Amino acid sequence: MKKVRKHLFKRGSVYYYLSHVNGKQKWISLRTKDAKTARELADQIHAKTVMANAGFGERPRLQTAFRTVKQVLEFYSKADCPRRDGRKREGDTLRAERAWIENLSRVIGHLSPGSISGSDWENYVATRRKSFEEGRGLRTIDMEFNVLQSAFWWVKRHSDKTGITADPLPERPVKLRRNAEVEHCRDFQPDSAEELHKLAAHFMPLPDHRMFTSTVFGWLTLLSAMIGQRCAEMVRLRSDGNNPSDPGFDDGDHLWLYRSKTHKGTASFIKIEPELRECLEAHAAWKRKLFPESPWFFPSPKKPERAVLPSSFSHALTRAAEELKIPKRTPHGLRSYFVNVLRSRGVTDSEIALRIGHKSQGRIIIETYGEILPIKLDWLPKGKPAWDAW
Repeated sequence: MKKVRKHLFKRGSVYYYLSHVNGKQKWISLRTKDAKTARELADQIHAKTVMANAGFGERPRLQTAFRTVKQVLEFYSKADCPRRDGRKREGDTLRAERAWIENLSRVIGHLSPGSISGSDWENYVATRRKSFEEGRGLRTIDMEFNVLQSAFWWVKRHSDKTGITADPLPERPVKLRRNAEVEHCRDFQPDSAEELHKLAAHFMPLPDHRMFTSTVFGWLTLLSAMIGQRCAEMVRLRSDGNNPSDPGFDDGDHLWLYRSKTHKGTASFIKIEPELRECLEAHAAWKRKLFPESPWFFPSPKKPERAVLPSSFSHALTRAAEELKIPKRTPHGLRSYFVNVLRSRGVTDSEIALRIGHKSQGRIIIETYGEILPIKLDWLPKGKPAWDAW
């Protein structure tokens, strides 16, 4: 044993604390190779030892440091994979996060948290790429590194329980999927108001049709393109709001939207233009007819007490595009459509950024939604709108 300081020793690469309680000696493994972490843990034990020898408290016990990456990931998962602002994940987002955690645990879960190196991550990437077709899975692997970073951030924040006080991860590797390979969201947007309403009408048969339950996707298609929020935010809109803090509250001139704590400084409402007012009134009539008891703008057809899932909408759009024999359309493509309608009306990218919740002042609008289109887009088709039957 090599003495580092009083009560703290090192054997090989592992640190130990020599405890003296009521005249008895005991070696306690600190289960870390990091000098700073070892000193902090030794200070914790020493404080408890002093109290125990003075007759207060129980025999000191080391708050066991996590010995494997799997423990780190499980601790993060049990807390519902919280975001950096402390909010817990839920629904599809939580399920995706836990799926990535399973992949990480299976491949590198046995490693010690304090010994992860760049070569360990390279081996992980090589192992994971074998499970994908050539050229696929790169974004998934990038997301898994994000999950690993978030997990270590969470356990470090709770070092009193985990024993981890430093981030052992290597410097973030270069992203596997380059921006140049990523398609713009507008590649998945309707190419005209006619196509937008054709897509919505595919879900919206006449009011007495037996397949009326699919109409929720028609309304979500139209209002996503006219409001511009992300799908996960759209499904949070409620029809029972009483004040601007309630997403979905209509004060006559504005529709108040969902905004997370991280979106401070961006608009929390949208001005209700004549086209949007017409759509909202038709939507309200539809909801009174089919789902009068549900508080949600977009109720789940099978369980109206809940909002429809974003993943269900995404799958429905994919199927509808195939049936209509048009290119693939996505929920975020509808958000892109909103952006490009505003551009067609002369709204600047900086103002658009505030409206859609970007704090970039327009810097990433072009990266995400592409250059300004040479054609003009609008929300209403030349013929009847999709909601005309309602």
